Amino acid sequence: MNRLDHATDKARVSNCCFMHFLRFRSPHILFLIVFGFFLFFWIHYTAMFEVSSDKPPFECRRCGYCCTQHGRYAHLYLTAKDVVRLAGALNITPQAFRQSFTKMSCGKRTVIFNNRVCPFYENNACKVHHARPEQCATWPNWKENFRNGKIIPALRRICPGIRPD
Repeated sequence: MNRLDHATDKARVSNCCFMHFLRFRSPHILFLIVFGFFLFFWIHYTAMFEVSSDKPPFECRRCGYCCTQHGRYAHLYLTAKDVVRLAGALNITPQAFRQSFTKMSCGKRTVIFNNRVCPFYENNACKVHHARPEQCATWPNWKENFRNGKIIPALRRICPGIRPD
């Protein structure tokens, strides 16, 4: 008997024992068992990806570095609401905004950068700050910027507005 057959037999015996265990339980107990497993895995799964509710100490220095393309932070993605809001701020139609300022990249609408700089960043300020896209408004508090509830070190090099711990 090879290892695979032995493992298969062990799994079969284990499954039979588990089915025997379940067969003589009431539906309420079965529900509690399944719910308990679900809750256990949900808590552990979300804990791996959850960001601390405490926002990092951050004060924008208006350096504009987050408004430029570099490394993996090279796209400004727009939602449909962002397009409408930005078009309104620029007093143009959403259609005209899409044609003038955006392109499709990997199935998502992104802003076309001019020489690696956001077209809305001028004179150390965002000219559409009051209507800025959700991605800009939530910077730097994105889940992918955190590991174990702490901001990733690479982000400190990109954003001087993030104060050290």
